[in-house]
Amino acid sequence: MTDADRFGTATVMMVLAVLVVILLVGVGVLQLYLSEEAGPLLRNLVIAVILLAFSTALYRQWRREFNSDSK
Repeated sequence: MTDADRFGTATVMMVLAVLVVILLVGVGVLQLYLSEEAGPLLRNLVIAVILLAFSTALYRQWRREFNSDSK
């Protein structure tokens, strides 16, 4: 894998994770609007926070490996 591929993979993964978080929050807000129950929104927010934490940690690890390999 080339250096450009590693950078691209990490960036694309982070963008996809952010899109999924936006989708989860949007669906939760829509469910809250339609049913007026906060449970689905809270569940989606917890899933989004966990996903964001894991994807951020993975992104940082990939970027650290990319920077150490390029030196």
